[in-house]
Amino acid sequence: MKTITHWLEELKSVALSASWDEAANARLLNEAPSSLFGRVVNPTQSEAVAYWLDVCCRLSAYHQHAGNVDLAFRYQQFSYSKIQALASEPNQDTAIQRWCIKKLERMVVSMLEFCQQQPHPAWQNESKHLIESHVHFMQMLSHQNLSLGPVIKKIH
Repeated sequence: MKTITHWLEELKSVALSASWDEAANARLLNEAPSSLFGRVVNPTQSEAVAYWLDVCCRLSAYHQHAGNVDLAFRYQQFSYSKIQALASEPNQDTAIQRWCIKKLERMVVSMLEFCQQQPHPAWQNESKHLIESHVHFMQMLSHQNLSLGPVIKKIH
């Protein structure tokens, strides 16, 4: 099993190379250490999550441009699920949880736009399912205080 540090170094070398290697990026994406998506405990892990997410988004775009919309969407779903796992991790730092929630909100909008661009009616059903699932997930997190401060300003 690779450490996060070793995996990140390998991912950086492949992801940042001059030529795009879809197979190598996909392999590394799937070989991410399981500890990557646990409680974020150091800056290296945080950086690794960001690189993982970037590669996942790039693979989705690659497949979308190649006309393989099903695989492109699966990469979007994959990244969404991993960020959900980070946000749901018990004892996760609240700053990381807030980052995850903001990222999830952007991701669900992107996924909805993706669905709306597809001509087949099944994609419209997928967008309804996305909305319902996202709302359900956010409701599950509603018991946690992730605010940045008071909503109402006290007037003296």
